[in-house]
Amino acid sequence: KTRLVRARMDQAARLVRVSSTMHRTFGVAQWQQLRDVLLLWRANV
Repeated sequence: KTRLVRARMDQAARLVRVSSTMHRTFGVAQWQQLRDVLLLWRANV
């Protein structure tokens, strides 16, 4: 885990609260990987 984002999820309210982030430059491969992870997460929520 890279700890680039700190967040808490409230599933009942369907809300994600982000408390901190770190700047990072993403390339195309990283955006595609993030997309895949988020799609998988959404399918399992």
